[in-house]
Amino acid sequence: MVIILGLMTWLNRRLGLSYAEHMAVAFVSSGKNNATAIAIAVSVTAFSPLVAVTAATLPLFQVVFLIGYLRLADWLRRYFSDPKVGAGGTA
Repeated sequence: MVIILGLMTWLNRRLGLSYAEHMAVAFVSSGKNNATAIAIAVSVTAFSPLVAVTAATLPLFQVVFLIGYLRLADWLRRYFSDPKVGAGGTA
């Protein structure tokens, strides 16, 4: 999830999205990632009882990562507003 959020942040900045648009995309897509991860777990474990473990614990980690991501809000606002950041410059 950390890799997905990092890649999504970089890509949204490159696409020219604003901070508000980026946060909307980040939170909406993270819920879809949860459903995809459960579907992959079901296919990999061949419907064994271990599927319930993944389905039960993934939302817990998702909440922790998204709260941590919200704690980066000030940095993200600067990242999306400063044209030098992400283009090799320093802020």
